[in-house]
Amino acid sequence: MESDKCKSNSDQSEEEMVRPHESRGAMTFVPVGLNIQKFQLSPLSCTCRRFYVQICVLLVIVVLLVLIRTISNVRVMFEEYHMASDTDGELVVLPQRFAQSRSAFCLDGSAPGYYIRYGQFPGNTNWIIYLSPGAWCSTPADCYNRSFTAVGSSVIAPIFFPFTGILSANEEENPDFYRWNMVKILYCDGGSFLGNRAEPLVHQGKHLYLRGTQVLTAVIEYLQMNTNFGAAEKVILAGSSSGGLAALINVDHLRKKLVTVKSVHALLDGMLFIDSQNIYGKHIMQDTLKKVFHLHKIADAPAIQECTSSLALSIAYRCMDPLYFYNYLFTPVFLISSLHDSWYINNALAITCPFKKCPPQEIIVIDKYKSATLRALQPVKQSVHDGLFITSCPVHILLLSKWFSHQSVSVNNTSLQQALSLWYHHKHPVKYIDNRQFSETLHTCKTITY
Repeated sequence: MESDKCKSNSDQSEEEMVRPHESRGAMTFVPVGLNIQKFQLSPLSCTCRRFYVQICVLLVIVVLLVLIRTISNVRVMFEEYHMASDTDGELVVLPQRFAQSRSAFCLDGSAPGYYIRYGQFPGNTNWIIYLSPGAWCSTPADCYNRSFTAVGSSVIAPIFFPFTGILSANEEENPDFYRWNMVKILYCDGGSFLGNRAEPLVHQGKHLYLRGTQVLTAVIEYLQMNTNFGAAEKVILAGSSSGGLAALINVDHLRKKLVTVKSVHALLDGMLFIDSQNIYGKHIMQDTLKKVFHLHKIADAPAIQECTSSLALSIAYRCMDPLYFYNYLFTPVFLISSLHDSWYINNALAITCPFKKCPPQEIIVIDKYKSATLRALQPVKQSVHDGLFITSCPVHILLLSKWFSHQSVSVNNTSLQQALSLWYHHKHPVKYIDNRQFSETLHTCKTITY
């Protein structure tokens, strides 16, 4: 039945199509069959073919030019990289697992690192380890803000760092040490490589690691394991500003770790952070170092413990005073400073006037600071082994500056480089002190910008 019904419906449909003019109550439109031709691409003319060939040739030429330009740029980049690696320090960040096993972290928790340039001949066993400047963080907020910068993290550290002055590979600039292996340790702990705080400090939800002691220890151990620093014979620990304070306090402790070393010396640059009243009668320098000492838990740091254990905890921060700690020092040191330290005048004395236009009452404060510095230097002046290079020019640090070998900051016609050479090679006792008045130095130190 169903098949017959389907057949009937089919027949009916065919019948309706055959007879279009017959409908059942409604008109049905059936279009007249259209003869639509299939679109075909006409054959290319000779002119079109020639045009397409020219386009293809042009594209090939463009691709070749781009390729040649890219190869040329890569070559230039390689040459620049090679030149930089020969003269500048190249960044090495410690493996995270290595750093973590030693609890050694920058403020933000990243692994510490260093810049290195190897000496100019294989098997060189002479090393300079340089501790960078960068002030301190003395409050949780300071350390938090610092953790986002290059002095609180290794994450944003540049790949290369220019090695100049005492780190220079230029024989003319640095004749005594240009062939030595050079290392500049990243300063990322904010506490002069002395912090010993076990638990992280939490500020605004961020963990901050104040572990400068562990950072320095980890970098030294990594160098011993991965370079020939483990076979070093001569080592100079140098530092500027806060790094100079770090070099002073850490050098004897480092010496004990270097069992193969025949000689260890320290170069201390721009780190005479003496206690002197500022223009408002406040002891800014002492207060800052005291805050750093307590915040970073420095009292129990191995490098400073001999000093702090001899004092009551309430005054143990005095061991952060460079010339107080000097009494505990064994390693020979060469001390570099200015009687008119520009950073100290601006930050510790709160004198921010242009030096050539400072009013008389502020000059009096500067003169008092100068006198206090000269008195504090008496023990170093009396030392047989230690050297001094004290300029009156208003500068802060010199070891890595262009003034390292320049006569503009000379004392008795002797540059810092020349004085350092005499001291290191034991030519004679080196005590260069330029004791001029502040107003006089502004005329004689002409090439220095104030």
